[in-house]
Amino acid sequence: MKFPRQPTRNASVTLEFILVLPLLVVILFAVAQFTVALLIRQAVTHAAIVGAREAGKGEGIEEVARAVDGVLDGAHGIDVATVTVPPGTPPVSALVDAVADSGVRIVLEVGQPDAGGRNASAYSFGDTNVICIPPDVPVVQSDEVRVTICIDLGRHPMGNWLFRFNPGYVDFSNRRITVSSLVKKE
Repeated sequence: MKFPRQPTRNASVTLEFILVLPLLVVILFAVAQFTVALLIRQAVTHAAIVGAREAGKGEGIEEVARAVDGVLDGAHGIDVATVTVPPGTPPVSALVDAVADSGVRIVLEVGQPDAGGRNASAYSFGDTNVICIPPDVPVVQSDEVRVTICIDLGRHPMGNWLFRFNPGYVDFSNRRITVSSLVKKE
């Protein structure tokens, strides 16, 4: 007894795969792009916390920038500051200079004049092309300091893969991440 031959579905399976593949590729790129954005945001958040801790110890904007640079440069290759140690016998203080066109701006706010000689005004460090406006609330109290880090996503390791498919998709090139951290002075 012969069994009837089953019809094959090779053509319809191939057609379905061809129709679904572009959608799967766009979803894959979207997941990858948002994952990178979240990783960068997490690194900036960590850098703001580390910078705020340094500022809480009474350090100036250069030391805060040095601490932020240590976090961002080590994790994602985002260079904020150049540290130069001049020759001489220790202890020699290192020179900290902002990297031109880095896409990162750091703002340090001090509540009141303190023992470190810092005035109750905002200190800024980094790329002057990046607009970095610290949040209005919560208000920095007399015993607090706040560090705000702004990073321009158009200049950093942020793939803009969805924009290449269609400009109507999410475009990260004109976006900015702003993170603040508020701590008590020590």
